[in-house]
Amino acid sequence: MIPKTFKLLGHTITVVVDNEKTEKEDCFGMFDDKQNIIYVATKYKRGKRWFSYSDDTVEHTFYHELVHAILFNMGEMKLYSNERFVDAFGGMLQQYMSTKNEDLDYKRKPRSRNPK
Repeated sequence: MIPKTFKLLGHTITVVVDNEKTEKEDCFGMFDDKQNIIYVATKYKRGKRWFSYSDDTVEHTFYHELVHAILFNMGEMKLYSNERFVDAFGGMLQQYMSTKNEDLDYKRKPRSRNPK
């Protein structure tokens, strides 16, 4: 699942599908740190025809750009610019989010005063 918006350090980040922009920039996605926008592509152009990316590719792209946004907001510009690190971290986040199963019920349940 990809959110429409979310917050980092109080800044609202907007997520937009823009196939024309990403095609023009020759990328799967990008983080615009001036406008706090993550652009993702769901399609790519080959010749005059458009083809769809797989859901996994679109989600991986989102998490890749999320890592850029997080690192930018942390002021970690060296890591922000390290595409190998960002792509690996984004890929692992995408895999975690797409394969996690039922949440663990770790909260303590109140004890009954009259155990049966």
